Amino acid sequence: MKRISFPWSWKSIAIILAVVFNLVSLPAAHAQDEGTVFRPEGYMGFVSMGLQSSFVGKTPITNMTRGTDLNLRTSHGYMGEWLFFGAGLGVDIHKVKVKDNLDVASSESSTYLPIFLNGRVYFSKSRNAVYFDLKGGYALADAKGGFLEPSLGLSCALGGGVAINMAFTFEWLRVEYSDNSSSWGTFYEKDHINTSSIGFTVGLEF
Repeated sequence: MKRISFPWSWKSIAIILAVVFNLVSLPAAHAQDEGTVFRPEGYMGFVSMGLQSSFVGKTPITNMTRGTDLNLRTSHGYMGEWLFFGAGLGVDIHKVKVKDNLDVASSESSTYLPIFLNGRVYFSKSRNAVYFDLKGGYALADAKGGFLEPSLGLSCALGGGVAINMAFTFEWLRVEYSDNSSSWGTFYEKDHINTSSIGFTVGLEF
């Protein structure tokens, strides 16, 4: 019987398959590398806008209950392998419903300027990563006091080194106030109100 011969040896087929496999795997490896270096070490900045619902404490002469808070934030600093650390500032426009001792309701507005240190850790090196962000510092202007703002969010790459950030945010503010009038005369008393806010923020990292 005549033996049938094949134009390709098994060795040649194996070489061709290896080359094809390498060509197919190169785009995936390249994409993985891009995801890893999307947040390279060095400068990084953030800007965000948020809307929050507030729960406000009482004072001796008012009963402050709920409010809304519109805020803007920007921070800048250094991005390491996983961790960002920097500093920033913001603007908060706060509206709250107030009732006095005679149960007369009114609406009050205040503006405060938080100045803070900012830390953030990413739980993945990929282009779309979950992160935990923490801001802490002091607020100035109409409301003065300690400021703390933790957030849990998602960073999604848009391209060109820019990503959109979406986060659930909690804000705590210890507002200092003074009252210098009373039915018994004039005096000066300094106290504080603890306010808590929860809401949603959207921003960019670059």
